[in-house]
Amino acid sequence: MVHSRKMTSSPDAKLDPERAGAHWLEEEVLVLRDWVSNRTPEDTPAFNAAFKGILTQRTRHHSQGSSKDIHLMPENAAEPLWLRC
Repeated sequence: MVHSRKMTSSPDAKLDPERAGAHWLEEEVLVLRDWVSNRTPEDTPAFNAAFKGILTQRTRHHSQGSSKDIHLMPENAAEPLWLRC
């Protein structure tokens, strides 16, 4: 799932995404298409703003006649969240 993606995480956890094949970068928040990652809980406001931007963009596409199912699996979630955009 993360192979060849650019992503960020806590510097202490840098090796986990790298071992999974990701390209790790030291960034507050990193957005690549519909993928958003952040480093620490302190970066949550930037993560939320980036994620909101993606949802806003998808909503605009939907209102223009295109639709796409988005499957989100939040960490510690019992079930996936499906969005129709």
